[in-house]
Amino acid sequence: MLSCLAVLLVVGCRSRAESPRGAFHAPKPAFETAAPTNVRPIIDTPDPAIIDTPVIVQKKPRKKPAKRDLAAELQRAVGSPIDCMRDFESSAPTKLQIPISATVRPTGMVIQPTVGGVGLSANARRCIEQRMTFVKLRPLKKPLSQTVSTFVEVDYTPPVIVESDTASDPELKNVEEPLPKRPEVPPSGRPIQPPTSKPIMDAKSKGPDGPSGRPVRGPKPRPIDGYEVDENAQQWL
Repeated sequence: MLSCLAVLLVVGCRSRAESPRGAFHAPKPAFETAAPTNVRPIIDTPDPAIIDTPVIVQKKPRKKPAKRDLAAELQRAVGSPIDCMRDFESSAPTKLQIPISATVRPTGMVIQPTVGGVGLSANARRCIEQRMTFVKLRPLKKPLSQTVSTFVEVDYTPPVIVESDTASDPELKNVEEPLPKRPEVPPSGRPIQPPTSKPIMDAKSKGPDGPSGRPVRGPKPRPIDGYEVDENAQQWL
């Protein structure tokens, strides 16, 4: 029995044909599918977050350059001329506002300084004016001189006087005391008499004496360059 089964297996294996390479048995579909109808086309809509939107750059308006303040520049340059107030006196701390004015040349030089204010000495004014002439500002844009008026502030503090303790006079040896003053002598004698001479009187004025004048006689001149001759000037012959 076993031998018969072995013979059958050998014969079956020999009789099977080799299948070609790459071929495989594909089962047929049970039914054919038709093409779909009324199919909407797929539209690829971009994501708005991905779309590059053009960036609009708004130009900032240009700021106009600020107008130059020559008064403030002169005030900063002069500063606080406390060294010019040496002869100023006040019993309490005082804040002084001293008006000043000057002419600024196109090159920036300061000329013709003037210092005002009440209570300032001539030396203090002269000191501040001299200090202003040493100032030189930045050159001006326009070739024209400008007159500038402003003021400077000075914080004046009176000097502190330290009173020293009064010490007794030292005791000196071998020194004689001064003599006492002489008593005053009462006035005496005769008063001086007034002068006996007469004062000099002014001389009386009188008119000049002399012969009366007479007109000069001579030949009549000719008019020159259109000038006419005065008939009443002399007695012409």
